[in-house]
Amino acid sequence: MKKFLFALQKVLDLREGIETNEKNKLSLLYLEQSELFRQRDIIEQLFQENRIRQQQAYSEGVSINSLKFYTDFFDKIESQAKENLVALNELDVKIAQQISIVLQATQDKEILLKLREKQYGEYTELMRKAEEKFIEEFVSYQMITNPA
Repeated sequence: MKKFLFALQKVLDLREGIETNEKNKLSLLYLEQSELFRQRDIIEQLFQENRIRQQQAYSEGVSINSLKFYTDFFDKIESQAKENLVALNELDVKIAQQISIVLQATQDKEILLKLREKQYGEYTELMRKAEEKFIEEFVSYQMITNPA
């Protein structure tokens, strides 16, 4: 019997490789996003902790240097928070784009898989018919050569 060979196997292998690469890129973007979320949480924690310290310092009486320190510090925290938010928004756009790329790569691969499945079904049907024909010929030959 002839072995089944999918004519577009190399193309399918290429599509599977492309899909894997695109999924890896998406994973890296998600890792970057989680790092930005972690940084955002740290910024928020720093803000809250220092807001409490500032209130305590105000209640105890504060020097001009301390006032300047807290003002500059909160300005810097606010700036970092805005940069983080911008980076997260830009990353959300990149993630959405990468998701559509992954979906397209998956669809391309799935089309080839369905084609291979269809061709394999046709192949098995041809093999079944060839086997039936062989059995019929064998039985006919046996009946002719060995009449009962």
